[in-house]
Amino acid sequence: MKGILKRAFSLVRGGWKTLFLFEILFRLFAAFIVFPACQWLFNSCLRWTGLNYLTAENLGRFLTDPLMLACSAAIHVAFALTTTIEVTGLVTCLHAAELHGTPTIVQLIREGLRDAARILRPRNLLLLLFMAFLVPIAQLPTNTSPLRLIHLPWRALAEYALSFPYVLAVAAYLAAALAAVGLAMCAFQYYALENRDAGSAVRKALGMSRGVRLRGLCGLIAWVAVVCAAVFGGSALLTAGLETLIGRIADDLNAQYRIMLPFNIVLSFVKSALPSIAAYAYISAVYYCRKARMGEPVPAQTLPVRKNARRMNAVTFYAVAALCVAAVVLYDTALRPALVRMNALEYVAGSSTLVVAHRGYTEEADENTITAFRAAIDLGVDYVELDVQQTADGVVVVTHDNTFRRVFGVDRFVWEMNYEEVRELSSPLTGECPPTLYEVLTLCDPTANFLIELKNNGHNPDLASAVYEILTECQCLDRCAIQSPSYRMLREFKQLSPDTRCGYILSFALGEYATLSAADFFSIDYDFTNESVVNMLHRQDKDVFVWTVNDEARMEWLISLGVDGIITDNAPLAKTLLLATDVSPLDEILAEPLEAVVAPVPTPDPAG
Repeated sequence: MKGILKRAFSLVRGGWKTLFLFEILFRLFAAFIVFPACQWLFNSCLRWTGLNYLTAENLGRFLTDPLMLACSAAIHVAFALTTTIEVTGLVTCLHAAELHGTPTIVQLIREGLRDAARILRPRNLLLLLFMAFLVPIAQLPTNTSPLRLIHLPWRALAEYALSFPYVLAVAAYLAAALAAVGLAMCAFQYYALENRDAGSAVRKALGMSRGVRLRGLCGLIAWVAVVCAAVFGGSALLTAGLETLIGRIADDLNAQYRIMLPFNIVLSFVKSALPSIAAYAYISAVYYCRKARMGEPVPAQTLPVRKNARRMNAVTFYAVAALCVAAVVLYDTALRPALVRMNALEYVAGSSTLVVAHRGYTEEADENTITAFRAAIDLGVDYVELDVQQTADGVVVVTHDNTFRRVFGVDRFVWEMNYEEVRELSSPLTGECPPTLYEVLTLCDPTANFLIELKNNGHNPDLASAVYEILTECQCLDRCAIQSPSYRMLREFKQLSPDTRCGYILSFALGEYATLSAADFFSIDYDFTNESVVNMLHRQDKDVFVWTVNDEARMEWLISLGVDGIITDNAPLAKTLLLATDVSPLDEILAEPLEAVVAPVPTPDPAG
């Protein structure tokens, strides 16, 4: 084991500039060529099938459409081929380091593309399937991989994956993936370095690893874990030290940020690339050590030797690294603020972040009750959010879950109970029963604004028209907004009341969802929220509400993004943060150019 670790370290040290240069160019290739091409294919297929966009609501249609399934399979294969390019490029570079040679970066790229194309041959499809199976493990930990570039709520998906029973499926997948790696750990060395087909490479790897598979796999896991701990721990310590040092030199926060930006870019790339390099270096070291143990010769240099390759790679490495850092710094400090000003001037004066009390204020009351709504109104929130469904006899009641078990202790579906039965329920804190929508609108403050969510439980097809009739009867259409995870319900309500603002609730979305005509605003999961989504929706004149935000740091970040509403269980915190913000989130960016325009021209002092 000690010899393998020493050899792995020696391989990385012998060709680190070429390795990192290849990783830089590979990630640029993945981010700016592979991912845009896959994105174009996916969006085109959405248009061809008539889906146009993908959300949780139409996921069933997506999964049953042959064209979309074929498109998804093609994109997965593209990701597998992209990962193959990285693996074979790194393996080839490490092999050159083993033989004390240095390939040029052009040779590495050409070799990676050649081996990726070769894997598409029928006799090599086994290795392609193997790589496709390993795509999540190979790409999800890396922020710059094509898979991670797909804008999905990865944090929320990770929480789902770690919850029962999904964690069992995740554990089974990880066990199968680790078993596959352990059985044929060096298959790609035989494929790329010895030019074998997939079947021969896998058989040779299986034979080589006989008797030491578990030890080799445990060593790989331990090596990668140590490298990650060292890289991420060292990065955190270095960042903290630099921030302290720069904070003592420069008082201005903007200056501190701009000084730290190049360091953050370099550290971010190292954290992204080094674990992959370390993993393949360890596997290559295992390959060479087992070759020596079995008395087999190491393959000769796979690429022609180029004169001055090491010097050319070193110059290219520093030039590309400097260019990448300069490009990011230029964009972040000059281009992006200019683009923000261009997009923001139309709405910056009137834009403010609204506070929406999620199901009322539940500090001392049960959610979705009259007491909770009145408490939220007393706090001075901009909107009170509530959920409505219909009982078996068609009465619109305010409740979130499909059953009354969580809040009222009765495990029965809403649509199975008559209104008279619902009236007998009692909440634990205040003893209230679920109110009707009519009661909320008539018993609460007549000036309060409500954000009403139409629940799509599959048993209230007339909910949109029923809610419209109640709002019309109470004469409060002007102080209510509608939202729903069902776009069909939004369209139905919009047809009944075109002037009422309607919002589409999303946990994730892909495709052309921003142009949906019945959605005046979007209510999106905070895990799905980022700067690009907010800017895209604002460019379509759509407001952005974010749910359910209770963390102070996340609230501050969303306010800085310029979201139009924060749906929260902690309304006092949201209001406190907004009161502490005397200007809109874009004022700091716009301050100097706007002040230069509106500032009065100073008059000369006669005495001067």
